Amino acid sequence: MRVLQVYKYYYPFLGGIENHLRLLCRELRKYVQVEVLVANTEPRRAREVVDGVPVTRVPRFGSVLSTPIAPTFPLWWRRFSADVIHVHLANPLATFAYEMVPNSQPLVVTYHMDVVKRPALCKLYAPFLQRFLQQAEVILTTSPRLIETSPYLQPHRKKCVPVPYGIDTAQFASSTIWAEATAAVRERYGTPLILFNGRLVHYKGLDCLLKALKWVDATLILIGYGELEEPLRNLAERLSLAERVHFLGRVENHETPAYYHACDLVVLPSVNATEAFGIVQLEAMACGKPVVCTEVGTGTSWVNQHGVTGLVVPPRDPEALAEAINTLLANPDLREEMGRKGRERVEKEFTKEIMAQRVLEVYREVVGD
Repeated sequence: MRVLQVYKYYYPFLGGIENHLRLLCRELRKYVQVEVLVANTEPRRAREVVDGVPVTRVPRFGSVLSTPIAPTFPLWWRRFSADVIHVHLANPLATFAYEMVPNSQPLVVTYHMDVVKRPALCKLYAPFLQRFLQQAEVILTTSPRLIETSPYLQPHRKKCVPVPYGIDTAQFASSTIWAEATAAVRERYGTPLILFNGRLVHYKGLDCLLKALKWVDATLILIGYGELEEPLRNLAERLSLAERVHFLGRVENHETPAYYHACDLVVLPSVNATEAFGIVQLEAMACGKPVVCTEVGTGTSWVNQHGVTGLVVPPRDPEALAEAINTLLANPDLREEMGRKGRERVEKEFTKEIMAQRVLEVYREVVGD
């Protein structure tokens, strides 16, 4: 079986969806032929093999509202012969290009999240998105919760199938490999230690996390980069938190387990539905760490089960966030119990192997195999 994966970009450093797509393709290639079609980051075509998967990057001439301008995208799409087309959304480039290519192959869509920024433009784009979703054989969602809460998925509920993200649990397993690196992190930054891992952008709610630190006696490590780094640094200064907040910037994926194992808990303080899942929660849970997340009506609070694998608080509420963090910091036995249950939950529901098998089942269904 030949499968064409279509998204905007294929550079893991750009974000969670790119990381997911790369891991999915790497796992699927054990069973099917996989190719990837995306936009390049420059105005030239590039073709390479990443983790054994052929990747074609179409020339890009800038972007508008985070959407690549790649006029030849439909032309390159036509050149692929595949049994299944698998498009990952949000991706206006692909939804428009699909109208210009032959539509004989079954279309599978992964709906990663609602786009809530720029509501006026979303309203204009909605009819095109609905037409595209109507043509899909199956719509994969990252959690059952997203099917219930997304207004864009309501007309298509009957063909929505939850296929949660999976991770490479072996990468995060506790072992002597991480012991030295973990000890070095704790020695450098001290304890107790709180960790955030993600992009420094508006929907992550990092201003609320910094404000919550006023009532928390702990050190915060921020892994990631983004447009809000400088404003967040300034906020930390104004709140007299600069000595307790450490901006690490980009940390390579293979280095992050040391920080997960070193911390006491992980916080995901997102403020709106753009945060549809929170893969970092799986990574934390795989390392046996409890999570504090927010209730934004998506899969975040389905992944992190309140009172079981961590705590869930209202968004944009620094005091509630501080209370949850302090509860966990004051109870090491509770942290250990939640961490154990989190690790069990990941091993049961969120491994890369389980994710790939669930996707393969959908492929076989739509091609009648």
